[in-house]
Amino acid sequence: MPSHLTWARFFTPADVVGCHAWARRDGSFEAHDHDFHELVLITGGRAVQRFAHQDQALARGSFAVIAPGAWHAYEQGRGLYGIDCAFTLAGLKRWMPGLLDDPLVSALLVHAPAAAGRHGVLTGVLAPAAYARCRPAFAALAELNDRLEPELRPERLGRFLVALGRLAHAIAPELTGRGRQHDPHPAAAATARRLESDLARAWTVAELAAAARLDPSGLTRHFRRAYGMPPLAWLNQRRAERVAYLLVAGDQAVGAVGAAVGWFDPNYAARRFRAAFGLSPSAYRFRFRDRGR
Repeated sequence: MPSHLTWARFFTPADVVGCHAWARRDGSFEAHDHDFHELVLITGGRAVQRFAHQDQALARGSFAVIAPGAWHAYEQGRGLYGIDCAFTLAGLKRWMPGLLDDPLVSALLVHAPAAAGRHGVLTGVLAPAAYARCRPAFAALAELNDRLEPELRPERLGRFLVALGRLAHAIAPELTGRGRQHDPHPAAAATARRLESDLARAWTVAELAAAARLDPSGLTRHFRRAYGMPPLAWLNQRRAERVAYLLVAGDQAVGAVGAAVGWFDPNYAARRFRAAFGLSPSAYRFRFRDRGR
């Protein structure tokens, strides 16, 4: 069953970036999610990374940006090597207040993973030339592998920013092609946090707009620009992602899992889930959990 990893388990509130360079990994590694962002670059070997909505074949040059709450697992590992960076957006904003004002960085860390159909995950494979440029920056960060001494914090952050910048530049055509070169309206981010805080609540656009001190059409416009869809469509996506996690994490009946996110009619819950993942809840549970038992 997926485990939930927390920032507090590995880091202190003062930490900004953590980095771990994998040694050789073979076999499978348990499904998990976490309350922080993760950036992974694969530097050797092969495996399959399984997400709630897709499988990613991993080889040298594969990368993934994984938002909080997106569960994933590694299977069929054969000599897998990688560099894994953990961070929180709040920590980056605290140390670098203007960082997310950069269009490429905000697209890489916020908008692309949140786009429709991505379910909090951005994956891809770097071309050989792009990988050759990115790998030294990630390797320099990996030299501080698991070293969290306070005196190294500025250097660790600096090396992370170089690695982040090179990856963003390497995939800039994809990021800019999504048309997200604007700064998101603060009300959009606040509304997303509000929805995330209580997925089961019967939210209305009117009350969300009132909380944001905007009219409904204005909030919808800003939210669509930031996340690619209206607020209630985004809410249903997050509900489907949570249902996917609960189906794999536990043994609750499908109806109870749907009710946990505000889908109290089992038939409606099944329709919404199928629209998001292309499978019924029961079929999804069989594919991602029961089949492997």
